[in-house]
Amino acid sequence: MIRAMETSDILRASEIKASARRQNYLENLSDEYFFGEISISIAKIEKQLAESISDKETQTYVYDSGIIKGFITIGPCHDEDKKGVLELWNIYVDPIMQRQGIGTALIRFFEETAKGLGYNEICLRTLNKNLSAQSFYNKSGYICDGKIFANDYFKKLNVHNIRYIKEI
Repeated sequence: MIRAMETSDILRASEIKASARRQNYLENLSDEYFFGEISISIAKIEKQLAESISDKETQTYVYDSGIIKGFITIGPCHDEDKKGVLELWNIYVDPIMQRQGIGTALIRFFEETAKGLGYNEICLRTLNKNLSAQSFYNKSGYICDGKIFANDYFKKLNVHNIRYIKEI
């Protein structure tokens, strides 16, 4: 069942995000960045998720089958060329529960929610070196539109976010 995230879900969702980030980014980023910036504490993630629940601009949903197995956060895209587009800001599935259809269910929920809200285009971002995420998005019908987003640190590592879009 996919439902709105509640305050009681925050700790479990924080564990999922921390675990997934460690698994997905370890091979793609330097030790300095991985163990510094990216490996933020559970407490910091909890704070971010609590803010997302109270933020009127975003919606956060969990995949709950008796235990929280994944979650998404959606909100408006802030890219100048994509005003009026809904963006998947986060999608995380517990690494030990991946490849069980949870990510697919979450992304379909995102798409159906966007349709229900009257959107005809959606987007998301992923790291250029996160090949498993790219494969998942391609299989889900998303197309990389060539838009690149990088901060100065990522540029040094030849790592950047790439945007995927899908018309619905």
